[in-house]
Amino acid sequence: MVGPGDGRPTPTGEVIVNFLNRNYPCVFEAYMYLASIHGAAKAHVSALTLGKNGERYIYAEPVPYTLNQLFKILENISGIKKPKLVIPINLLMLFSMCNELIVAIFGLGRKGCRPLISFEVVRYLSLQCDYVSEKSKRDLGCVYSGIENEIRESVDWYIRNGYVKKSSRVRYYKKIGKLK
Repeated sequence: MVGPGDGRPTPTGEVIVNFLNRNYPCVFEAYMYLASIHGAAKAHVSALTLGKNGERYIYAEPVPYTLNQLFKILENISGIKKPKLVIPINLLMLFSMCNELIVAIFGLGRKGCRPLISFEVVRYLSLQCDYVSEKSKRDLGCVYSGIENEIRESVDWYIRNGYVKKSSRVRYYKKIGKLK
């Protein structure tokens, strides 16, 4: 789910925040289906009014994004360069487990330290899930219009709400022309 107001943040939001904070020294081989928060909200309303009892509907962009594509979009929006080094997802899985173990063993979580990338996010990305949203398009009239605007709104929301460190905020505000 991508869009403003992701205060937790969700795993996708965590990827965006970590990218903006330059926490990723590399890009990894994975893809994900993204969904606009506004489109998903409309799909929920449509499911209530047009959907059939007992049916399930998937709302997601019809084409998956690789992490490399997502990072390129984030680079274009924020002005923050995407990492050039590419590593396999299995190596990242091992790193995330070790990273979480170190944080837990040394009690760093109590001091506000978080893993660079959570095992939950890497595990999800390693599943390489495929989603088909044709049924929601057909039965609910859902329209998919791309996700870049929602990513832009997410970036702006995370920056305005203090999720992004100062150096990245400055680069973003220069990029959008609000800072000289």
